[in-house]
Amino acid sequence: MSNGLPQKPDAITGEPRPPRAPLPRDWRKPEENSKRALSKVPHPPDGSGPILESFHPTIASSYTLGFWISLVMFGLMTLQDFGFWWVYVWWLWLFVVPWPFFFVLKRSRIRISAGAHWLMYGNSGLVRTYELTKISLDGAGWDAVLEIEDRAGKRIRAPLRRFQYNRELWDLVYLGLLHSVQAGTARSNVGANAHLDLKVPANDREWEYPEH
Repeated sequence: MSNGLPQKPDAITGEPRPPRAPLPRDWRKPEENSKRALSKVPHPPDGSGPILESFHPTIASSYTLGFWISLVMFGLMTLQDFGFWWVYVWWLWLFVVPWPFFFVLKRSRIRISAGAHWLMYGNSGLVRTYELTKISLDGAGWDAVLEIEDRAGKRIRAPLRRFQYNRELWDLVYLGLLHSVQAGTARSNVGANAHLDLKVPANDREWEYPEH
């Protein structure tokens, strides 16, 4: 323990696993087959330790989300004009058809991997989560954006929810954030402190550990 904080996991084995990190109330469990998409996520440089957790959305989930939006658009256009006359106007289909393809393209860019002491997001490079100098959270809820930067100047900025798609990955990242603030020199803004409880003393918390 450091300042009452849970122990850092071993860089190679990832043990002991971190306690549960805070999640929004509407969090849902991600697709199981998207949590370990190792062939599609960034890999760390040699000597950084193995990938312990990863996330890359499945094509099926992206198509499903797009399909539901297309269905909603179909319904709205039909209700708005009290009928189906619009289906004979080809260019109006441009408001309905593209959504599944749009989400497949957009979500294919979500490629995240994490080790015991590091995080990689897309082409951002490796950020060392226990050596952070800056942690900021802008916005709230679905629109919250997390930005972190380490001593080497490596930076990641992305929607917070994307790191929470895989709960175990978020656990790894969050403990690094917590250590960087409470046992390190990281500066955290008001949003990060309020929504991620980064300044709540470790001894005042009730830690929940994942079942093995």
